[in-house]
Amino acid sequence: MSSLHDEFINRQLGNFRIERPLGRGGMGRVYLGWDLTLERHVAIKIIASRYQDDAAYAQRFLQEARAIAAWDHPNIVRILSAGEAEDVLYYVMEYLPGETLRARLLDYATQGTLMPHEEVLRIGEALASALDYAHERGVIHRDVKPENVLLTPEGRTVLTDFGLALNIRHGSQGEVFGTAHYMAPEQARRSSQAVPQSDLYSLGVMLYEMLTGAVPFDDPSPTTVAVQHLTLPPPSPRTLNPALNQQTESVLLRALQKAPTDRYPNGATLMQALREALQAPSPFTSAQNVILPPPPAAIQTTPPPPPPPEADPLIGQQLDEYRIEALRGKGGMARVYRGYDTRLQRPAAIKVIDFPFQQHADYLRRFEREAQAISKLDHPNIVQLYRYGQSNGLFYIAMQYVEGVELSEYLARHTPADKRMPPPEVLLPIVRQICEALDYMHKRGIIHRDLSPANIMVTPEGHVMLTDFGLALLTSVGTQGEIFGSPHYLAPEQAVSSANAVPQSDLYALGVILYQVFTGHLPFEADEPMEVALQHISQNPLPPRSFNPDLPEALETFLLRTLAKEPESRYPNGQALYEALEAILQPDAPRRRKRLSWRVPVSVLLIALITAGGWFLGTTPRGRALIGLPRLPQGSPPPATSTTTPLPVAARPQETATLAAFSPSPLPTHTVSPLPSATARPTSTPSPT
Repeated sequence: MSSLHDEFINRQLGNFRIERPLGRGGMGRVYLGWDLTLERHVAIKIIASRYQDDAAYAQRFLQEARAIAAWDHPNIVRILSAGEAEDVLYYVMEYLPGETLRARLLDYATQGTLMPHEEVLRIGEALASALDYAHERGVIHRDVKPENVLLTPEGRTVLTDFGLALNIRHGSQGEVFGTAHYMAPEQARRSSQAVPQSDLYSLGVMLYEMLTGAVPFDDPSPTTVAVQHLTLPPPSPRTLNPALNQQTESVLLRALQKAPTDRYPNGATLMQALREALQAPSPFTSAQNVILPPPPAAIQTTPPPPPPPEADPLIGQQLDEYRIEALRGKGGMARVYRGYDTRLQRPAAIKVIDFPFQQHADYLRRFEREAQAISKLDHPNIVQLYRYGQSNGLFYIAMQYVEGVELSEYLARHTPADKRMPPPEVLLPIVRQICEALDYMHKRGIIHRDLSPANIMVTPEGHVMLTDFGLALLTSVGTQGEIFGSPHYLAPEQAVSSANAVPQSDLYALGVILYQVFTGHLPFEADEPMEVALQHISQNPLPPRSFNPDLPEALETFLLRTLAKEPESRYPNGQALYEALEAILQPDAPRRRKRLSWRVPVSVLLIALITAGGWFLGTTPRGRALIGLPRLPQGSPPPATSTTTPLPVAARPQETATLAAFSPSPLPTHTVSPLPSATARPTSTPSPT
């Protein structure tokens, strides 16, 4: 792999040179490296930038990495060194050739068979021993899953990646709380509630999967899976594998009890019960029980002075007819560039999937689905696609280049300093255009599933653009995406299962936005995304007038109907929602006698295509509220309706992405709650996924 695709390839961190990537997770990337002093291969994990910027996390990470480095257990990967170099936080591990447990399970699935019981026991006992060892030393792994289990050719089972580890004495050190399919209920509710039995629950899920060929809870949405861990009993293992006896099923179901105290007290007890249930013979001495000599101590060296910053390797490259000119945004799995169409001689926004995901079938399907969803839509309030293609080994989406700001920024700029909300003549045209776009999509069998203020862009003229169709659901084929949507704007049925999304799910998200506009607060707030999702399912929002007593009673009734738990209790479509809001905010205005229409004259579209230029220049950094901000310098107020059709904008990043480096400083707020956002958006960028 060349440095064209990865900024770290061939870089030197301390005494280690990075050679090629080995894998990638939520906390960072793992590379094959070379120890320049001891002349041996090592594995180097570079922590993701969103954690690099947290000084408290960095200090805790180094402290605990050095503590784990003192451990000596044959089933726990050995940490050789940890430190910072060139503003990069990393740790170095022993390099172990082999395959992950995930790859082994896929091999068995391809063959149409299950893992033999003796192999299940051998792997399970090694992991249980490793977890008991860590728990005795006050550390909880919190991310036990097949991807973090390495199986060497010699038969050694090794637990890797203590990147989310929780020191029981010091508490939680990060916001990330593990992988949904293997997450214990208490950990799903709040990551700091993890206990040693949380790791054993994750081990129980893996044992369940090894013995049945399936995980107990599965859904394309991680949030949905987490909710199922909290609320549903696991399916009977014997329904998936009738060859299992009742005793084995009982062991697996006890391992997956909702309450930690109802599970096995430690890994050894769990595996002893499972071995007895499977009626397997006593294990022979095997490689995973052999204590290998510890590696030589890492040699501490003084890091060299940092090299000059590297330019983005894609700048200046050509992808088919598109020339890459400047980076405009970077997310968890993609980057967005300003580009130029050399054939048609016009600017374009180019979204390029990052190289580590170019080989990942699930991400490629999501990327392709985004292009397919956009390509089916032709509406002035919805982003337009130029091209989806592959060039020089890179998948990309080319879109129009438009100028505007996020909804939150636009409303903040058009809210008088002495008012708590934008005037009706500003708000109603915005809501009308959103409703028109949603109705247009829904009639064509497409549900957005991630509508939020960050996905609604507004031009200076007040023209709305819906963006980010990476999560869109084509109702004809069902759900197929991995990521769920922004939890603060999540409809209850979507929180239960992403496949349950219906058109009214998008209208619920719009209702959350309007609740926030009129009250300055979100209907549901919590420290953990999982808690927010559960509140959408089980709790009623506070009456809007408890936040803003000046609201008319009719408006409170309207808002509560938009947030009804059952889809059929909400407004049936965007038109009905808009007309109800218009009747409340402008009761004396003449009512529309025909259905909302998004169509505009062809001449206007042509003028817009000729005159529109530039990308969205303003964004809303994390923490900015929808209302209650000081009025910013601005030109004349926007007209009640848009008279031009600016070019659309691309999609925003998935909620794990961090774009703070590109974000302007947040504006001061008054007394309203800040707008929650899992990611800050960069200035002048579309939305990398």
